[in-house]
Amino acid sequence: MFGNGELRKEIEVLRAKNESLIAANAKLEAEVEQLNKQIERRNSKSSEIREKQTSDAAAQKEIKEQEYAVFLSNLGLYYEIRDNIFSDTEQSVFYSLNRVLANGLPKNANRLNRAIAVFPNIRIADFLYIHRDIKNGYDSAAYEVIKRHVDFLLCEYLSEGRNSRYVPLMAIEVRGKNHDLDLYVQKNDDFKERLFKQLDFPLCIIKNEDVKKVSVIDFSENLFQLLQNELKNKMRIDTKE
Repeated sequence: MFGNGELRKEIEVLRAKNESLIAANAKLEAEVEQLNKQIERRNSKSSEIREKQTSDAAAQKEIKEQEYAVFLSNLGLYYEIRDNIFSDTEQSVFYSLNRVLANGLPKNANRLNRAIAVFPNIRIADFLYIHRDIKNGYDSAAYEVIKRHVDFLLCEYLSEGRNSRYVPLMAIEVRGKNHDLDLYVQKNDDFKERLFKQLDFPLCIIKNEDVKKVSVIDFSENLFQLLQNELKNKMRIDTKE
């Protein structure tokens, strides 16, 4: 049994501990409140940053839209219709191709006269099918042919009842001196040569000097022989007189 004096002392000790705990709890609550305020300030700052970023993005988008609107209003300042879609050499080749297909050189060109048409500056993607079932690399494969073209494309016209179509037969490329000097052009040429070789599709390469060193008639005759040799398997041309 405690005496009255000892009991009072014990009560005083407990009161002191309780006051100490209350003070510690109050201090802890103050620290928690301070931390909450810091968190609120940080959240507020983060929110301000996000709002500014959103505002900046919206402003950038608006600026781009305004710039594009100005661009659309002034297209005539950026573009002009060419007075010729061909270089001099390409024009000579195009003329000779049409001369061969229209007039026939020699007599056994009749099939050529009826069946083949020539189209200039055709994008490769327009006469190739890109396999969509290839999971990896489709976008790259599409990009490589979308950005490239051939100078001329020969097609056979097929008519089957009400259905008619132009079937690609041969690509023709005209190459000048820049093809030997420009690394980018060489890389472009290499891609096309590899592509058509792997697809077993005829590619006829004509150099500038081969066109310029002979007359149009002589070049047309040479061109017909070249076309006949390249196409005889696809067209089943009878080369016998």
